[in-house]
Amino acid sequence: MHNATPGTSRIFFFLTIAALIPAAGASTATSLHPVVLPFHAYGDTPLKTVQVALGTKPIPFLFDTGGGLTVITPAAAKTLDCTPFGRVVGFRANGEKVSYPRCGPVTLHLGDYEATGEVGVFDLMGMMRSQVEKARKAGHTVSMPPTVDGLIGLSYFPVPLATICLEYSRVVVATPASPRHRTAYSRPLTTRVT
Repeated sequence: MHNATPGTSRIFFFLTIAALIPAAGASTATSLHPVVLPFHAYGDTPLKTVQVALGTKPIPFLFDTGGGLTVITPAAAKTLDCTPFGRVVGFRANGEKVSYPRCGPVTLHLGDYEATGEVGVFDLMGMMRSQVEKARKAGHTVSMPPTVDGLIGLSYFPVPLATICLEYSRVVVATPASPRHRTAYSRPLTTRVT
């Protein structure tokens, strides 16, 4: 974590997802400017969403920095005319094993950012519904969260660097060309960490 100014938190992710799954290809590769994607609140939770265009309609997807693979719901797979095949096995943060089919490659549009890659097909809302029902049975008052049609993982950002700016509620995605443009007149410094 790097504090650029008081109250500003930025988390830098070096995206080396290619070794794990087929890499997505970004159409914004030649842009000299990074792409800014605004975050949106997800109900009354601390989670964030980003808008993804499925056809002509912008739809919220959860933004998951821990997700290695982007997943879409079965309904979104139908909208994208993507036929699921095979199986992907993974683990949630709590250790729970999950298995679901995959499909693709599919192209997702997030504002000015566009990438094509393989996705998993998973009943995300069904899992959330099950967790809400379990919490209610335990005596907790929990409301069903808003509907989302997928979860954007880091696999859809196959560029060297993405910066999450929590204070400004956005993620800034560098293109392969934008860091070179930004650093064209920079000079290296010799440093020593003690």
